[in-house]
Amino acid sequence: MSKTRDRLIRIARPTIVVGILALALWALHSELRHVHYNDLVTELSEIPRRRIAFAFILTLLSYVTLTCYDGLGFAYMGRKLAWRRIGLASFLGYAFSHNLGFAALTGPAVRYRVYSAWGIKAHEVAKLFVFCGMTYWLGFLAISGVTFAFQPLALPGEFHLSSIPLRLIGALLVSLLLLFLYWTGVRGRALSFRSWTFQAPSLRLSIAGLGLSILDWTLAAGVLYVLLPASSSVSFLTFLGYFLLGQLVGVLCHVPGGVGVFETLMLLFHRSHAPAPAILGALIVYRAIYYLFPLAVAMTLLILHELFRKRAFVRQLWAAVEGWVSPWAPSLLALILLLS
Repeated sequence: MSKTRDRLIRIARPTIVVGILALALWALHSELRHVHYNDLVTELSEIPRRRIAFAFILTLLSYVTLTCYDGLGFAYMGRKLAWRRIGLASFLGYAFSHNLGFAALTGPAVRYRVYSAWGIKAHEVAKLFVFCGMTYWLGFLAISGVTFAFQPLALPGEFHLSSIPLRLIGALLVSLLLLFLYWTGVRGRALSFRSWTFQAPSLRLSIAGLGLSILDWTLAAGVLYVLLPASSSVSFLTFLGYFLLGQLVGVLCHVPGGVGVFETLMLLFHRSHAPAPAILGALIVYRAIYYLFPLAVAMTLLILHELFRKRAFVRQLWAAVEGWVSPWAPSLLALILLLS
């Protein structure tokens, strides 16, 4: 019975993800059916270069902030490691998990691959990931809780959700945050699962993590906000609420990078504030700057890191290739000169 259930779960998970992605793409197509390619190209070309440069700066600051989560995590575990090593492993973990989705799998896997070279054990990476994950969502609880409770978002009619449920959701999120801070303020509190135990961080460390998380979410939202057209009438605080809601739905759907889902929601939220081609153009540039560019950098760094780890093997391979090529070098050079 358990084997059948496990097999059904393995089949159901990717099926659900594909279904959600298909639904999001259908909704995206419905929203953009009147948008012409030329309009989109025009909007992309009209994004000022200074705004694109500012978006890159905010992206850099956001990823630097993300690496600080692991720094706090090492302080929580009482371990020490050079900051450049923490920064490398953390950046690689977030760059890959942001783009590939399934952060609970991709994040720890990439981190362990890097941290294990410096003596960090698997159970420590797991504990670090849990701490960073909890810290990452503290800022979400704070910002979205306050936004929903005191400045309810004007959601499109498709959501069939009034301001009263949003206020209640906001109050619930703030309550969860306060409950967590109370939990961390009591010494000796821990979460246990079978043989694994997660000790509550100190209140001081939790407050530091809360401030870091608020800064991180604000910077990430700022990257997209500065790319919006100047004609957009939405305030940053309102936009931040929309952004957080879109990110949450994208994460819950486990679609890689929330692609399709996030874009659909942002188009729905902002269609009364700016033209659809302008919003879509900003989303495309945002996706390239905040997701694809860091992923390209992360892939390059990971390859270099692996080559450095295997440098003895690389040297042997290079010596073998050099030994094989050297006798043929004069003939090859003569052939090239003849052909030229």
